[in-house]
Parts: sequence; C-alpha cells; structure tokens
Amino acid sequence: MREGIIRPLVICVFHQEDTILVAEGYDPVKEDYFYRPIGGGIEFGETSEEALIREMKEELDTAVTKLVYLGTLEKYSASTEIQGTE
Repeated sequence: MREGIIRPLVICVFHQEDTILVAEGYDPVKEDYFYRPIGGGIEFGETSEEALIREMKEELDTAVTKLVYLGTLEKYSASTEIQGTE
C-alpha cells in the first residue's frame, strides 16, 4: 500500500461445503503471515469483473463463470508508517 493512494482490489470466494480457497501472503511491517481469498488489483479502465477474470487466469490458470457480487469492503490503514485505503 502506498501512502495517500486508494488501491481498489477484487477478490473471489471459492467455497466447497465449509471450506474456502485462500492464498498466503506476508506482511513485512507486522512480520507475520496472513491469508485472504484469491484476487488482486483492479487496473485503470478495468471493471471489477474483468479484473477478477484476469486475476483468476493469472493466479490459477483457470476461467471463472457464474460470478455473484457479494459486496464491498473498505480497509483503511492508519498505521504510523503507512496511511492509505484498500
């Protein structure tokens, strides 16, 4: 996250019974691992649906169909090191 920049992201929740697919990430500021559903940044001029389709192709080499919009979540970082919004 860059200071003063709004970074729109798209994520996809794949579920089977009571399990969801997540990717592992590492936060160097907190020096800890985290897990979140597969996804990535929305590029300029791209819709969230287009970004999700592109990200699934890049990360899983697969196509997605039957997308259902679940909602929007805003994350604001007020850390003393970095301030921004995802």
